[in-house]
Amino acid sequence: MARTTKVRWGILGTANIAKSAFIPSVRKTDSGEIVAVGSRSAEKARAFAQEYGIPLAYDGYDAVLENPDVDAVYIPLPNTLHAEWIIRAARAGKHVFCEKPLTMTYDEAKKAVQACKDAGILLVEAFVYRFHRQTRRIRELLDAGEIGDVLHTDARFHYAFGGPADDIRLRPEVGGGALLDVGCYVLSWTRFVMGELPLAIVSTAVPDEPSGVDKTCVATLRFAHGRTANVSSGIRMVGGQHAMIYGTRGQIEVSHPFHPSPVRDGDPGARVLLRRGQETLDVSVPSDKHPFYDAVEQVQRSILTGEPLPFSTMEDALDQALLMEACRLAAEDDRWVDLASIDCRAVS
Repeated sequence: MARTTKVRWGILGTANIAKSAFIPSVRKTDSGEIVAVGSRSAEKARAFAQEYGIPLAYDGYDAVLENPDVDAVYIPLPNTLHAEWIIRAARAGKHVFCEKPLTMTYDEAKKAVQACKDAGILLVEAFVYRFHRQTRRIRELLDAGEIGDVLHTDARFHYAFGGPADDIRLRPEVGGGALLDVGCYVLSWTRFVMGELPLAIVSTAVPDEPSGVDKTCVATLRFAHGRTANVSSGIRMVGGQHAMIYGTRGQIEVSHPFHPSPVRDGDPGARVLLRRGQETLDVSVPSDKHPFYDAVEQVQRSILTGEPLPFSTMEDALDQALLMEACRLAAEDDRWVDLASIDCRAVS
């Protein structure tokens, strides 16, 4: 593969998130460009490419992977297709930036990660908030002990979906439902705040009628040293996104933890407030960039220069898949699930 000064991206699929988030973020950077898109429909691929100024449109996803001028792929396919196309991309030697959740199961995640390790390519699950400057600032505050010892976090991600009954979010056969759509964010948040996996989790899922997906998923997590977390996700309720972190000396409130809104048209954007006693400090990190920008820019820099990412993305993806599986099992069986009981990690 010829070396370039930019990461040349191929997109597998024509999902809305590619249009609204990935493409504009890549084009704000100096280190990436989008050169190809593939779809199961040649007509859709051509229309997408024409609308968004992408040079190459392919009938199918394999053709994108076979193009030697594609360095990396973005995968915004339905959740049930993620594992297959991560593995195919790895075998084709393409770096992978895949929408969350990485896979449907923990076993699939282990196979996908192993394929990427064997191929020596980068694999990143698109929890873009983990790369965002706001999140880096929160980590600095926690590590500096600004609220003392962290004991608990609450997080929610809700939206009231009112779209058509055949929307992908309402179809269980392609991985719809609250847990896989937005519950993955709040579970990821608990690991970020606590810096580790929980010991155990208990959860409740409420079915949506008549689709059969979970419209609400609520969980309590127990971490080492008496630390805890409560999280909720829902696709049929208002509430948006929000998080609180509680420590022995203070608390941090985050208005938009997962998709930090940028400053624009007089809107101050996402806010982060640090409270200690009667004192409230605004420690927000204003940005005029799309929430995807920091992640895309850092991934591209890592591909081009070998610069380390801020955390081990493959190990993080495995931890996330394990926690997601534990949450699902806890909801299905109505019991506490110890994560150690299902973690038989065998990735070299």
